[in-house]
Order: sequence, then C-alpha cells, then structure tokens
Amino acid sequence: MSALDRLSAFVAGLSPDALPEAARGAASRSLLDTLVNMAAGADFGIGGDGAAGASGWSAVPGSGPGADAFRLAVLAQVLDLSDGWRFGGNHPSSPVVAACMALAMRDTVRDTGLDPVRVRVAMVAGYEVGARLSAATHPEQTLGGLHPTGTTGAVAAAAASASLLRLDPAATGTALALAAAYAPLSLIGGVLTGATAKALDAGYAARTGLEAALLARAGVSGWSGALEDPHGFVAAVTGGRRGGLPVDDLGDRYTIAEVYLKPYPACRHTHSAIEAALAVRAEDSGLSDVEQIAAVDVASYDVATRVVGGRTGVRSSYVACQLSLPYVVAAALHDGGYGPAQLRPAAIARPAVQALAGRVRLRTDDGLDTRYPAGNPATLVLTRRDGTRVSRHVEVAPGDPRRPLAVDRILAKAPATAAGEAVRAGADEVLGARDRTVLPAVAGLLSF
Repeated sequence: MSALDRLSAFVAGLSPDALPEAARGAASRSLLDTLVNMAAGADFGIGGDGAAGASGWSAVPGSGPGADAFRLAVLAQVLDLSDGWRFGGNHPSSPVVAACMALAMRDTVRDTGLDPVRVRVAMVAGYEVGARLSAATHPEQTLGGLHPTGTTGAVAAAAASASLLRLDPAATGTALALAAAYAPLSLIGGVLTGATAKALDAGYAARTGLEAALLARAGVSGWSGALEDPHGFVAAVTGGRRGGLPVDDLGDRYTIAEVYLKPYPACRHTHSAIEAALAVRAEDSGLSDVEQIAAVDVASYDVATRVVGGRTGVRSSYVACQLSLPYVVAAALHDGGYGPAQLRPAAIARPAVQALAGRVRLRTDDGLDTRYPAGNPATLVLTRRDGTRVSRHVEVAPGDPRRPLAVDRILAKAPATAAGEAVRAGADEVLGARDRTVLPAVAGLLSF
C-alpha cells in the first residue's frame, strides 16, 4: 500500500469517535486561536495599515470558496501568529482552517449535512497529512529555498477539505495528488527579506488545496505518483534527496497535539528572547528609560541566529521586524509589551527603538544549539550604563504544549473590533465544538 493510499484511507476514515481527547482538544484550541488571528489580521491589514483586511480585496481574483479560503488564510497569517510544528518547520493552521471555514460558510457542504464537530475532524486530517509531508521534507526544502507553509500547506488543505466534503478514499487520494502536483512554489526568500507578500503563501496553499478537493469531487483524475515518485512532491522539494513518507504512525500519533501556539506576532525563533526581555523589563521599571541600557546580548541556537539575526531601520517593513530579534527585543524593552502595535509604521520608525535595536547582539551558543529543536532556548543579558547586569533564560517559549497558552491569553490577541468581539463571545462554544455563532464573524471579515 502506497503512502498516498495510506493517507487517503486515514483521511476518509477519520471520524469524531476515533479522535483521542488530546487531538480533539488541540483542534478546538487551534481553531479558536486561528479565528482570533484572522480577526487580528483583518484589523492590522496586509500592509500594516488596516488596508485589505476586512475590505479592499478587489485585487484578489475570483469568487466562491477558493477565493474565500485565500483571503481567510492571508488574514490568519499576516501577523505571523499562526501555530507551528517544530519538527516540520510548517505553520498548518492558516491554510487548513481557512479552507475549512470557507467551505463551512458556503452551500458547498450543505448536502453533506455539515456538523461543526466535522470541522475538528477535518482539521486533524489536514494537520496529520501536512505533518507527514513536512517531516519527510524538513529541513531540505527550507534550506533549498521553499517555505513549507505554502508547499505542504496546499496538500494539508486538500486533506481537510476532502474530509469536510466526506470524499471516499479514491477521491481523497485524487485531491491530495492534485494539490501535491500543483502546490504553490512559495519561495522563502521573500519571507526572509521582509516582503509584505509573505502571508500570501498561506492564501495560495488554502485555495489550491480546497479547489483540488472540489475538482476531485467533480471527477477530475490525478497522478498517483504525485507524492513519492522519483519525480513527485517529496523528491521535487528536497532536490531528490528524500522520497518516502512517515505514515506508519497514522492513527497512533496525532501531531496536532504537538503544535505550539504563538502569543507574539513574530517568528517563533524570537519568542524566548521576547519573553526574557519582558521579564527583565517587568522587574525593573527604571528600564523604561532605554538610554540606561548600554547593551543587550542574546545567546541562542544556530537556526535562530541565521533566521532572525537581521537588522532593521526606520523604514523597514513590519515583516522585516517580525524576523528581527534585535528589533522585537528592543521594542519589548522600550514598551514593556510586544504585539501588533509595535509593528505599525510609526512604531517601527521610532529612533529610540531603532537605536536600542542596534545595541542588541545575537550569537550562537554551542550548548544551547544542542537543545534545539527539543527546546528553543535563549539567554538574555542586559547591561546598564552603570555596568550592572541582569539576565534571564527561557528554555521553552510560551505556547509550546509544555507551556500551553491559557484561553485568556489566546483571546488577548483578539482586537477590539466587531470580529474580535464576536470571536471572544463565542469562545466557549468554539472550545465546546458548537461554533455556529462565530461564522458571522468570519463572514464579516470577508464582507459577504
């Protein structure tokens, strides 16, 4: 039995009764988290100014569930708040949940008798398929220049959509094959250089996966070798260095329970340092005068140094700042907090923050490097002008399953907008698998 057959049978056969409590609970929390992130993204806007958030989507071609999935995924991804799986380098929630919500709000699934509980089942299907593809291609595809959220996210969204549409194993296999064959390229260069198009990778992934499932339901056939063939997805995105898929633990290991949620709108590799900076700042109110800070030294692991060591300036994009540990640490120390407000153009342009960011140094510590990815450690040492020092170490950033976010902290990310308030009001129902009341809030984000 091929990996495609195994994955298809798993997705088609997944039912609410088959899910362990840990998977159900994780799906509910990730759903709530993603709805919050969508509302926050709409308030922030893909340009950081509120534009193309709740409105302004005329540049996005098409209509229907595919276009809706694109828009919702972009909103979920724009602030870099989406959950992630450290063993695959992917962020599954944005494309998977966007595809599910786009289908749930449309007549597309009415004939299947949609039950909100099925959204959780579909999410689990998408997360598990995406995890297997990500694990099979990590870190080769990232090192080769691709962003797994866009590439593997398309196949994950296809699995979620196939589950929600209740496709049989054959049609599910076709959906996965179509998504794998036509997944967006998602070059990671734009992500790492601060282009504000970064969030579009999740949009194209959600749209590709959802439409692959609809095409499969319509009878379109796909290439059965799209995943594991020497010219298939895994080989293509790893430069031929890998080919197989880890599917033996399907139904036993539910990776959705292993994803982390993000309290801060920044690359995950910055989160331990942000947490350390905020702890130091909270302990010493005198640090509100950042001119008293002579230097900030952050030791972390090699991947962090490579990915988030970049510098920013007063005209840098918010994406560049999300990927700059010096900037986010400086903003956290200056303001005593870090969130979307620190990514607005006026906040980025503050000379005092940029000057402090210039005094933040990031280096690789060999000892800490051996503890990644089991943890994502960072040690921050702040030196005052008078020569005194204070330090704080964070081994595992908040939001990891070992340090789960409380519901109140998830909801704290929701903006004070109609959509944000609606998600807050429906939080108990989302966590209890009765989420119909939040559908109007999601619809409002799309200006239906």
